[in-house]
Amino acid sequence: DGSSNKMNTKIADATTEASPAFPLVTSSEVPVPNGANLT
Repeated sequence: DGSSNKMNTKIADATTEASPAFPLVTSSEVPVPNGANLT
């Protein structure tokens, strides 16, 4: 639903910000451990 999608986006954004090795990776491309952001 919409709320979980927003949460997944926040997780992906946080992953991007916390990964200096991948500064150019977009949030939609960040592989989250639980596979939440399947777009």
